[in-house]
Amino acid sequence: MIKTGAGTLTLNSVSASNYTGLTMVNQGTLNLASNLSQSGVAVSAGATLSGNGAIGGSLTLDVGSKVNLSSNIGNLTVTGNYIWNGAASNLPTSIFQLSNTDNAADRIAVGGDFTKGSGTTFQFDFTSTGFGVFDTPEIYTLITFGGTTDFTAGDFSYINLADGHHGLFNIGSGALTFTVIPEPAEYALALGAVTLLIAVHRRRKRA
Repeated sequence: MIKTGAGTLTLNSVSASNYTGLTMVNQGTLNLASNLSQSGVAVSAGATLSGNGAIGGSLTLDVGSKVNLSSNIGNLTVTGNYIWNGAASNLPTSIFQLSNTDNAADRIAVGGDFTKGSGTTFQFDFTSTGFGVFDTPEIYTLITFGGTTDFTAGDFSYINLADGHHGLFNIGSGALTFTVIPEPAEYALALGAVTLLIAVHRRRKRA
């Protein structure tokens, strides 16, 4: 199947399971809403893959293509390998959301290898999410893989993390993680608020 045109095509449980061969996203957005059990997916420059489904083969993001799982926290499963070619310039090609209440995040679960492609920039856009719980450091798992990887933590960058926070990537033991750390002023403010709540609670108990 070849997806063309600027619009969005959604593959549901019926349409996704009835064909074999490579699925090519040449233009617009392919929203995978089910299990594409008999096909791999290749996304061309300028096109986008979205959704919370499963890919039976491998996933290849060409230079300048994007993955944007959902408007909420979502998961994409790739049985084969994931080849991420990133971008040739400072352009985010992975649009991920981080929970503001726990350590849930958009996640790609890869059964095979997580492979670095030919691009020079591998950037995440966190869409201003990632406040964390009580504004303490929070570790989010972004990508898991059952095989090997040639990425290093220094290959990745990010934009649009929640205000007052910065983050660090780590890759190893079959996972790419991102630790969100509040800036010192934000952390002190949150700690002060928690301390104040505890003090008020104690005074009320004494009263």
